[in-house]
Amino acid sequence: MAYGNLLSTNVASIETDTTGWTALTNTSAILARFTGGTSGGYCLRWTATASGDSQVGTAARVPVTAGAEYWACASVFPPIASASARIEVRWYSSAGTLVSTSTGPTTTGPSPGTWFQVGVIATAPTGATTAMVVVRSTATAASQPWYLDRVHLGLTADARTKYSLLPWLSESAETGTSGWTADANCALGVASAAVSAYQSLAVTALASGDLSAGTTPAVPVSPGTEYLAALWVQTATTATLRPTIQWRDSTGAVIAATSVDWAPSTTWARVVAIGVAPAGAATARVLLTTTATAAGQSWAVDGVVLQRTQDLAQVGNLLPYGDASFETSVTGWYVTGATRSRSSVQKLDGTSALRLDRDGSSEIVVSLSTPVPVTAGRSYEVSAPLWRSDGSGQSVVRLDWLDASSAVIRTRSYSWSGLTERWQVGPSSDRAPTGAVALRPTITFPPGAGSTTYLDRIYIGEGGLSVVAEESAARTVSLRVSGLTVGSSGWRWRLERLLEGQAPAPVRGYTGDLIAQTIDSDVVVVPDHEAPLGVPTQWQVTVYNPSGPGEYGYISDALTLPADPDVVWIKDPTLPARSTSAVVQTLPDWQRAARQGVYEVRGRATPVVISDVRSSATGTLTLTTETAAERDALWWVLDAGSTILLQFPPGWREPDAYVAVGDVTESHIVDLAEYTDRAWSLSLTVVDRPVGGLVGSVDRTWASASTGGTWSETTYPFTTWLAFLTGGAV
Repeated sequence: MAYGNLLSTNVASIETDTTGWTALTNTSAILARFTGGTSGGYCLRWTATASGDSQVGTAARVPVTAGAEYWACASVFPPIASASARIEVRWYSSAGTLVSTSTGPTTTGPSPGTWFQVGVIATAPTGATTAMVVVRSTATAASQPWYLDRVHLGLTADARTKYSLLPWLSESAETGTSGWTADANCALGVASAAVSAYQSLAVTALASGDLSAGTTPAVPVSPGTEYLAALWVQTATTATLRPTIQWRDSTGAVIAATSVDWAPSTTWARVVAIGVAPAGAATARVLLTTTATAAGQSWAVDGVVLQRTQDLAQVGNLLPYGDASFETSVTGWYVTGATRSRSSVQKLDGTSALRLDRDGSSEIVVSLSTPVPVTAGRSYEVSAPLWRSDGSGQSVVRLDWLDASSAVIRTRSYSWSGLTERWQVGPSSDRAPTGAVALRPTITFPPGAGSTTYLDRIYIGEGGLSVVAEESAARTVSLRVSGLTVGSSGWRWRLERLLEGQAPAPVRGYTGDLIAQTIDSDVVVVPDHEAPLGVPTQWQVTVYNPSGPGEYGYISDALTLPADPDVVWIKDPTLPARSTSAVVQTLPDWQRAARQGVYEVRGRATPVVISDVRSSATGTLTLTTETAAERDALWWVLDAGSTILLQFPPGWREPDAYVAVGDVTESHIVDLAEYTDRAWSLSLTVVDRPVGGLVGSVDRTWASASTGGTWSETTYPFTTWLAFLTGGAV
């Protein structure tokens, strides 16, 4: 069965027996399975009992849907010259009553001993629930034999190319040539060769010179919208093929045409034209135009479509369809180190891909000719699938961000190892910096004499993996991570803080350190309460496959949190709201006690010393506060008894430390009650970074969370108390 044939294989091709068929009008009751045919080794033979209309039909009806469009066809073998036949679809109600009949045109066979096809396109009428196929021949004598094979009944929707604007009688010639018009110097017919099903349109030159044939009727189009016309063509001539989109105004007058020249092909080749409907365009037709060198030259045409490129392109792609898929041209990309061409040998999308054949030992560089417009502050991704005959070395995707004067204001590159003779892609993404108005991607491949590379289905659009860092309240960083769904199902993600000269450190989230997180959304917001002060800091998000190879990463721009020259920040790492700062009076004199046992041994001068690791540092930090609010804020941090993070200005050369605070002394600086100045003495012991997740937020309170409306409005759209508490942050 082909294209969703509703008829069973035996009914369609009579390979087993004739039980799927029954004799109707003017037909002998004896039906025979006969050798030969156009599909398989057998066909159906029936005999007219007298001259006139002779009919056979399917023995069982098949279910159909009222209002749906169907097509039926069958191949008939005539016994004599100029014999004719036609096909019908008879529609029946659920009660078995005939509702109506759809009859195809009467077709005359070209000659005896030659199969020809009859067909019909029809819409199932209201009330129809089942249908049967009937083939009717015009017998010229009693006992005249007829032969039938390759019968089809199915929905046109199952056969049509997705998104095609043309009716199916124009897309395919399965039911005849009525979907086409011979415009100039040609005659239309059908050919037995086909791409999609059983037969194709034959365009035959009447004389030497230009010829043209086109789809009919013209279909509606919208000015300013880009369209693609494609035809499968086979010819034995050497004439250039010229697929054309003919644009017409509301009166039907031709106002413009878009065409592309293609080389002829003795095998089936898909030829394409892409164009934007001009101002005033209301309808369009698809034409095949070429030049014949003699009468009788023929072109077989099949699978004709007219489509909006926006229906074919990846959603959100900023590249024009032609530059992304290389269907008609490769001129949208600069190439050095290789010769460029359009090729169908390897392709991911449509008909062809960009082929790159090295012209020397230098690397291949492919750069977009016309940069795409972008909006500063938004994230964009570039996906450039490639196929390489030599996969050694790394491929690099470079993103150049351009300002209004076309100057490069920032460049970010991504490299990834290649594979041999496989389509592969290494997504890259970045956030458009301030001042950026355009993006120009460049793809670079390592040297490799004699190797061939293909590029296809290139995508540039908003999205992709990124992390953006912004300063928040109380010397905290807010991290917006997006594009987490760039990986496949089951992948995980982690978020790390990067400081020069230090190993990556995990960022703490509300569920703990964000090191092996399940991906359940594309965007998350994470506060980093432990980011250092006064030094450039970056953050790296990584999406990875926990059970095998595969990893994508992105590193943010550097952010430096301000550091006051004489102030230490005192933070509770797991309770972000408990955070304050104070002026330092004196820094601790750190002491690290030895853990030793000294044993005097009789008879020897030196003792035996048994040592363990040295203890962590201890010391006393003295601070000053000026106001009662500063005093209360410091006590609020200390009251919980939690591990404290101390963050010093970087110029002090005093590293940030997690400490346990022992005894605290609050002293009056002035012995007058009305003065609120205080001196503080904090006994400290350096400890490890505490485990656990964050609780609460630096700046999210009941007052800030309230919308001033109803309770439902206040808590919407959060589904848990944790989400409400954190504002949806991770």
